[in-house]
Amino acid sequence: MSRTLVEFIPWDAESAEHIERLIQQRVDCGWHSGLVDGPWKEAHQAGTKCIYWIVLSKDDANYSSLIEKHVSAFPQQRTPLQDSCVRIGNMNRLPTSKTFIPVGHVSLDTESPGIEELNLDIPDSGVAWLKTGYVSRALQSSGIGRATMDALEVTAKSEPLYAQTLMLDTLSKDDHKREDIANSFFGGKIPKISNEEWFESRGYKTIKTVQNFYQEKDSTGRPVEAKTVFMRLDLKGSTPHL
Repeated sequence: MSRTLVEFIPWDAESAEHIERLIQQRVDCGWHSGLVDGPWKEAHQAGTKCIYWIVLSKDDANYSSLIEKHVSAFPQQRTPLQDSCVRIGNMNRLPTSKTFIPVGHVSLDTESPGIEELNLDIPDSGVAWLKTGYVSRALQSSGIGRATMDALEVTAKSEPLYAQTLMLDTLSKDDHKREDIANSFFGGKIPKISNEEWFESRGYKTIKTVQNFYQEKDSTGRPVEAKTVFMRLDLKGSTPHL
């Protein structure tokens, strides 16, 4: 079986089309669609949140079939976007103007609000946070998640972040498989493997578990009781940026 190939194209916080597409994908994801045209846009503009579109490489042998599978499931995402972002993090860039159909998104952040009192076992500098991740539900189990993480871990070590440690937080493995949470946030589908278990398979270590770190509510407006796990990976081959 051929390996899935992906590329990253920065999200353009100044583009109405990019903003609308990210909102659509966050609605599909089930979390935080209301943060896109507000806190996330502001953080991206400030350089503390680097949001990237996940784009299938046209060198991927399955490119056409995977794109068609995605847009058939989400027809409102059939219209291509244009690479137009001129700044990512603290770095200016020259956009290529190429058109593309993103099949997900992910971000690398320099900050993670709310962790100040948790006393996490992490370095004082050289830390990037994996945030805002989503792969099209129509393409799960197609290798895109693995390909994205392979690319992301390389990207984190490079400009503009030069990270030595990658951190993330996610729903605990036990809560991820609860029926009530699946019904409220995942379309009723309980995953065979949780996010925590999947990241463990990539070498991430859970360093802390916090009850109700995120104040989420279900579809009826009731608070959801759930645990968040914080996971760490020390990146091999990374060097401090002087």
